[in-house]
Amino acid sequence: MRAPRAFGGATWALLAAGALAVVLLLAVLLSLRRESDPTSAAQPQADAPLAPAAPAASPRVELPVAVPDPTGAPASAPAAATAPAPAAAPSGGVRVEVFDVDGAALTDFVLLAQRGIKERREQRTDASGLARFEALEAGEWTLLLSDHERPLGPPVPLEVRAGEDEFLRLTLSAPLTEIEVEVFDEAGRPAPNVAVRTRCERGGVSRGVTDHAGRAVLRHVSLGPVRVFANDERLGRGNRALEIAAGERPKVQIALATRP
Repeated sequence: MRAPRAFGGATWALLAAGALAVVLLLAVLLSLRRESDPTSAAQPQADAPLAPAAPAASPRVELPVAVPDPTGAPASAPAAATAPAPAAAPSGGVRVEVFDVDGAALTDFVLLAQRGIKERREQRTDASGLARFEALEAGEWTLLLSDHERPLGPPVPLEVRAGEDEFLRLTLSAPLTEIEVEVFDEAGRPAPNVAVRTRCERGGVSRGVTDHAGRAVLRHVSLGPVRVFANDERLGRGNRALEIAAGERPKVQIALATRP
């Protein structure tokens, strides 16, 4: 039986060269695999610093842009919506003529058209005794003669019709008269711009203001017991009582006195 031959130097050199070739081939294959793998390129190297992440893009918002008028005229703002105006209530008018017991027209006579508690219209008669109430809301009204505090006679019902003019002719059943009033201060001097008025038991209120000489005429005064008042915030106040008979046109003097 023969013993195995020992490897010579040439054989070992050949084996070493083959092993080196195998190692180089594996290195080339491994390099080619890394280049073909997309995930391997995305992974950062261990020693390389991380790059800052790019900020997220904000959503795009488009705003309306006013396009200028080529003619140069300013852009008009959109018209605001307006609520329609309420329709006016239907209305009518009333004309009233007032005469005394003798048939003479009463000038500057007070008439009040009233509805409810707060709604009130005041008119005075002209030289012909005529008073006009315009644009009264259609419906039921009440006509008062003289002041509402002490009307001269019973109230007169009114029916105002839309679009129509009502006409009334009134004749007073009781005679009226006038009072001449003179007002003085505490020193006996004429007192101008003093408010004066009457209070009659039979109804009716007459009002006036004294002139520069301290005088005033109160018209349309009922007969019978009457009291005349004079009042001034600075000079004081005073009053006089009297009894008026038919055919009389009395004169009254009132001295003002201030309260302590």
